Amino acid sequence: MHPRYADNSRHYRWVDCFGPLACCNSSPLSLSGGAGHPSGLVLCCLAHGRTGAAYWFGVKLLVDMNLSPDWVRLFRQSGFDALHWSDIGPATAADDEVLQWARENQAVVFTHDLDFGILLALTERTGPSVIQVRTQDVTPRRLRDLVLSVLATHGPALAAGALITIDEARARARILPIRRGSNTVS
Repeated sequence: MHPRYADNSRHYRWVDCFGPLACCNSSPLSLSGGAGHPSGLVLCCLAHGRTGAAYWFGVKLLVDMNLSPDWVRLFRQSGFDALHWSDIGPATAADDEVLQWARENQAVVFTHDLDFGILLALTERTGPSVIQVRTQDVTPRRLRDLVLSVLATHGPALAAGALITIDEARARARILPIRRGSNTVS
């Protein structure tokens, strides 16, 4: 998890180089709803000029083997903590191994592999969050703006646990766990 945030994987706190934001009272904000609903954190960060999902929730991205390491460079330049699976584990690792590492390290899996969504649905897991790209051209040059927009728009859902599918026409988010008849947030 990014050092700017509290250690608890379900509660985060914004801390920048000047200390905690005054309106957040420097207390952890719950992502489970109630008094610390994520929209309150989003509004607080917007009020202080923080606009990226990385600022709101400390999103760490794990780029899967089927995507170029160029994505890591792009994410880091955009303020996200990002790693490529080739820096962590073997290229032949099973999808379950990648999901386990992401869950243990509070990372969002960024992939072109639809099997991750299937695994989340079959197991009804609550995490980790997964962003799956369903386009032919998966290069950062082609999808940069779309992916960064999705990260900014769906930051709260990613922090809480979501499966986000991106195609050339739209992005759909399903809150985890995925159960029969669960809602999709577009």
